[in-house]
Amino acid sequence: CMNLLQMTDLYTDHVEKLFKEEAYLIAPLQEPYRFLRGEYYLTAQQRDIKERILSDLQKGEGSFFGFTGLPGTGKTLLLYDLAVTLSEKDRVLLLPMRTEPAAVEMLDKRLKRIDFRFADDLPFLDLSLYTAVLIDESHLMTEELITRLMKNSESLRLPMIFSYDLEEAISKKERNAAPVEIIEELSDYRRFHLTNRIRMNAELSSFVNSIVKRSGNHRSYYPSVKLVYANDEREAAVLLDSLISEGYRYLKPPFAHSYTDTSPERVVMVMDQGFYYDEEGYLRAHASEGVYPVRDLFEGLGKARSRLALVIKNNEAVFDVILRTIQNQND
Repeated sequence: CMNLLQMTDLYTDHVEKLFKEEAYLIAPLQEPYRFLRGEYYLTAQQRDIKERILSDLQKGEGSFFGFTGLPGTGKTLLLYDLAVTLSEKDRVLLLPMRTEPAAVEMLDKRLKRIDFRFADDLPFLDLSLYTAVLIDESHLMTEELITRLMKNSESLRLPMIFSYDLEEAISKKERNAAPVEIIEELSDYRRFHLTNRIRMNAELSSFVNSIVKRSGNHRSYYPSVKLVYANDEREAAVLLDSLISEGYRYLKPPFAHSYTDTSPERVVMVMDQGFYYDEEGYLRAHASEGVYPVRDLFEGLGKARSRLALVIKNNEAVFDVILRTIQNQND
């Protein structure tokens, strides 16, 4: 009893700071050396999904599998880990829809039983050489591509595993929903959902979802979020320079297919007068056909690991909504 009374708290800071996501979530295409050396861990949820898919494949139960989740839930890592396990005995095909060519070439060279190919290669591939096909970021596939893939593989009864984003927080008008609908309408399709967002902490994840879709259900405070207002382009540039000097990385859409650093500690993005909230509470944006500003914003903010900053440029209405979210005020 005396020993218990003498005990004191050993850690008084926020417990989330003890979590080191670098040890769990790596990006195979940005950190191929770490992936090849196996310097990563799967979460309990990732392991469970992997075991269930492998078990069903071994028993011959099911031909199509997929797992979804927000950015940062480890979909790509899980898919690549599955490919490595499946390739221990058989040859498999992996199609990354968003990629870094140099990293793909390295992985393709080192992982002998995994053939990494691009979407443009599909018409020239002999799918009979493989025992499984894995497609990363399947929501980026075109309808033509996924239809061709289904047609070519149907007679082979070739198992397929998809990873993709559902982007539930984003208005349906900004989602690239067509390929997802085709996948989920496949007969004998089994879907799993990754819910543990391990790249981004709970605070930032709550904030991003709260501003993309106003629901009224959000945290009471956001100490890791910075919100500033600019009246024009000149003021926005000054604020950006200041934030960049503080260590924030400015992400400006449209994004390239890859980043040298896929998960910066701090991210800053700009929201201009093109953004607005519709009657259903979705964040929307005026844009030309084929451009999805809200989806780009969602993707960019989702890359931050520790802090976020938003520069609102000449848009008082959106600034007011986001400020109320940060201050935990209702409309």
